[in-house]
Amino acid sequence: MPVTDPGLNGQGWCWPDSFAFAHRFHMLPVFADEHEAIAANLPVVFDDSAMPWAVLRLARGGPSAMIAMNGVWRGSHVPKALCTYPFALGPQGDDAALWVDADSRLIRPAPQGQPFLGPDGQLTPALAQLQSRLAKRAQTLPRMQTAAHAILQSGLLQPFPQESALAGYFTLSRARLAGLGRAEIARLHRSGALALALAHFVSLAHVALMARAEQDLATPSSRAGSAQGQDRLAEFLTAVQSDRTAPDVTY
Repeated sequence: MPVTDPGLNGQGWCWPDSFAFAHRFHMLPVFADEHEAIAANLPVVFDDSAMPWAVLRLARGGPSAMIAMNGVWRGSHVPKALCTYPFALGPQGDDAALWVDADSRLIRPAPQGQPFLGPDGQLTPALAQLQSRLAKRAQTLPRMQTAAHAILQSGLLQPFPQESALAGYFTLSRARLAGLGRAEIARLHRSGALALALAHFVSLAHVALMARAEQDLATPSSRAGSAQGQDRLAEFLTAVQSDRTAPDVTY
């Protein structure tokens, strides 16, 4: 809901104290300039418009192997979509405005939380700065859309097999890419699609490890800390170059 909604009168907000909230998400959008960092941590797949998404977990429900039981983010890169939660840009008339996730459990009665609006009825300086940051991020969307359009134009998009955990999403055809001529490869390079495609192919190495980690996390013995579960989870985390010991929740 917009942070100016009358329903938020007398309410405040706070930042999350861990990344436990991210368990609720299955996929996250990939923003411009982070696709390589995402690919080093998570699988990157595409929707039917060739826009890229980061896979937080393969199962439709359950925990993500990227989030520890105490809410610590285990990867070496925190997706941008998580760094500004519970806020996002949303429509308000003909413009974009700052929205807050009303189901985030991060809205608190005042004075427990920070105010949304100042005495003048305008965004507080902290939220005005955040809205500006999100607006700048939104300005990069056309770059990603240009890359996505180039992928579609080259006929690279193909669905994952129905038996795949990623059924319903799309990968890219290696054979089709290998068969493209120099002019088309150059067009993909100029649009940013070629770099996105290479990041996607690298990221697919995480799928099998993520599946094994989730399988172990889903069993009671693994949740209790069995050696097998811990070994496989360690294998997955090594693959994503995890070296973090505390969540980055400084926004």
